[in-house]
Amino acid sequence: PTPPCPEVGLGASTATLRAPLDRTLFERLFVVLQAAPRRDELPEVPELVRREVGRSCAPLGLGDESLRVAALLGGRLAAGLDPLGDGGAAPGRTSAHRAVNGRWQREASALRARRMTLSSRPDPDGGPLDALARELRTPWAAYMRRLWARLHGRDVHEAPLDDLASAWAVLDGVARSVMMDHRARVRAALRALTADAAPAVERRSA
Repeated sequence: PTPPCPEVGLGASTATLRAPLDRTLFERLFVVLQAAPRRDELPEVPELVRREVGRSCAPLGLGDESLRVAALLGGRLAAGLDPLGDGGAAPGRTSAHRAVNGRWQREASALRARRMTLSSRPDPDGGPLDALARELRTPWAAYMRRLWARLHGRDVHEAPLDDLASAWAVLDGVARSVMMDHRARVRAALRALTADAAPAVERRSA
């Protein structure tokens, strides 16, 4: 079936878009035009659309082979992400996994989150702690979503990955970005907990 025509409005957000490979051509171009740091370097809209059509038909939705290789390597890395340290010395993990997981597990916010998420449902009402627990237990989803967006942006700007060092810089940079995002979410959850607990403490001390 033909996808519905997108409505004009001010509420569009990349955070609410579907998974990268499930996006319509309009959604793919929306991300390009919304996030492009050097928009003046992009081709005119008809040519941009033509290239995006070809790109969307390519494997993994990426036209450049080096970027497709990076996506596969990123998938391998994402499968072994373990910010909470629950997996132990799982088989198949590489030095890249140890470097990324070690950095993540040393994060004070991750340590605090680990204590908060020891139970499968730390927040039975489905509040911020429940969402945080689910995200930290499935970090590969956020990682692959962000990695694909990064690679797609390079594809649009015709910026392939020329060597292993540049590929690792992208893969590790995305891991750092996801880690920083989780750190911010942990801090937001802790602030919410503190704000909710303050009135109860005041009532008990009254």
